Amino acid sequence: MEGISCLLILGQKPRTVRNGWFDEECTEMLEEQNKARLKMLQKKTRNNIEAIKNLVGKQGKYVGRRKKTTKKENWKKYKRSKKEIN
Repeated sequence: MEGISCLLILGQKPRTVRNGWFDEECTEMLEEQNKARLKMLQKKTRNNIEAIKNLVGKQGKYVGRRKKTTKKENWKKYKRSKKEIN
């Protein structure tokens, strides 16, 4: 058997989540944006271009807010843990 892949020998390591801010709503918004992008690529009308622009802005604002609040929460947890140690 010449073509034994490394996946068969080593197995596959599950992915770990690095950022807690990327939730289910972010995924849904990204999928919606991708659908609108494909629609715009198929038919490049003014309405489709406006739709993709609005979705990109909406998703960007949501993700930005989500990242910012998560960073703040994590920083507060870190500060509390430092106070408890000292």
